[in-house]
Amino acid sequence: MLSKLSHIALIITILLASCKPTQESKYKIFEPEDKSYFHITFEYPSDWIWEHPPESDREVSSDLIKLSDPEWRAQTEQSESCYKGGQIQISVYVGDTEQLLEWQLQAMDFGINTMHALEVISDKEIQIDSRTSRSMVLRQKPYELEFCQSEAQTAKIFFLPSENELYIFYFSASENEQNTKFAEAFTHILDTVKIEP
Repeated sequence: MLSKLSHIALIITILLASCKPTQESKYKIFEPEDKSYFHITFEYPSDWIWEHPPESDREVSSDLIKLSDPEWRAQTEQSESCYKGGQIQISVYVGDTEQLLEWQLQAMDFGINTMHALEVISDKEIQIDSRTSRSMVLRQKPYELEFCQSEAQTAKIFFLPSENELYIFYFSASENEQNTKFAEAFTHILDTVKIEP
């Protein structure tokens, strides 16, 4: 009799467990559209939104997506700072990856040399999806503007080459926002990047 009761209790437990609502995943997986230049996947927070600017706003043989944290953007939009955060940009350029990387770095060098408010904090090689990639951290010093308050910002830029594509991951935030949930989400995106074969 006891064994029968135990068996019934086990069945009830299984049924109750199966009736519990499934917990929504913390992350979604970005999967590119069929005709996109993107050939990568990655995980991003499920409550974020991503937008795809129209083709007219993009360079030839390139593509761009923007990932936004709605809550974080709402907070920064209400501030008096020039910085309006909560957004990550991921770009892809198609062509000779060595040439593309050289052009991008030349453009960055020009910006750093002409804008004295910019300085390089670090420039090193790292691994993304088992591929040698380049990581740069830039700091923008505070500067004076009439219409808003400037504050120091840190930008993190990662260059990921594949066979004939160069991916650029761009994250920027004020210095006191570098260890926030928003910054952690960017790190998670990089940790989960996979280049499609």
